[in-house]
Order: sequence, then structure tokens, then C-alpha cells
Amino acid sequence: MLLITNNIQPSSIAACTNISVFIESSSDDESEEEYPERRNESTTDLPSEYWQIQKLVKYLKGGNQTATVIALCSMRDFNLKLETCQMAIKDVGGLELLINLICTEDVKCKIGSLKILREISENAHIRLSIVDLGGLEELVKILQDGAMELKCLAAETIANVAQFRRARRQEMFINTS
Repeated sequence: MLLITNNIQPSSIAACTNISVFIESSSDDESEEEYPERRNESTTDLPSEYWQIQKLVKYLKGGNQTATVIALCSMRDFNLKLETCQMAIKDVGGLELLINLICTEDVKCKIGSLKILREISENAHIRLSIVDLGGLEELVKILQDGAMELKCLAAETIANVAQFRRARRQEMFINTS
């Protein structure tokens, strides 16, 4: 994710590929330091945890309910506060899967997914992605009619995501509609 302030023209970087652009006015309360550009690491520099987490996310994609719960529990064994682990989840499409899992009827899958989302949502890039993927709406739905443990986990995740200004604006819109 590359952050650009209003004084740089987005058209000058339009020819670049694989760059997501988020234009932020300089009056917002987040600073550019909070969103440092992610450095490109070569695949040989990535630790084994990165590849192990990516394998677990693939089990989430193709597994049955039992395999999904086991993969979620196994993912929690890693230090998900490390950016490498967080990006391993995001890079292989795991964030979308975790958000989809909180929409299922299986409580164990919801709890496992929410516990992971709660931990990784401390990362600014992950918070942005959660908002962009519509995860905030799903978290609010859990607050409205979920079990108490689910409500607590959803509230903690929303608290992390709400540190991002655009998420706060979206959250206010969700609560008023």
C-alpha cells in the first residue's frame, strides 16, 4: 500500500503496476509514518512461518468444517503480531476468508476467525483491508445478534479497526442506517 498526499498527482504513477493508491488529505489525523511503505522482500528472505501460514490459509480455502477449525487453531499458534505473519495471511487471500468465516453459522469458525482478526487488526494495512473488504459491516452484525463471546471479540476487533479514520466514518454510517 502506497500512501499519497494531495500534493502528488496520482496520474504520475498510473503507469505503475501492483500499487494500490490511497489518497489522504494532509488534514487527517493519521500521519504517513503510521503507514510505512511495505518493502519488497525476495522470497528467499521470508521466514518459514510465512510459508507455513500460507499453507494453513490454503486449508481454510479447501477444507471441511473440521479442517477449517484445526487450521484456525494452528494459525493462532504463530505470533500473529509479526508483520511477516500478518502479510502471509493477507498475501494469499486469507483476510477475505477470515471475514467470510465470521458470516458462517458455525460458532467455532466464527470464534477462531475473530480471534485472528482481533490480533492482526492492530496492523494499519490490515485495518485498511478489513474496511475495504466490508468486514466492518459483518462485525457490526455480530454485535447486534451474536453470542456474548462473539460480541466481545467483534467489539475488540472493531476497536482496533476504528483507529483508522475512514473506518470511523464508515462505522458511523453503518450505525445510522
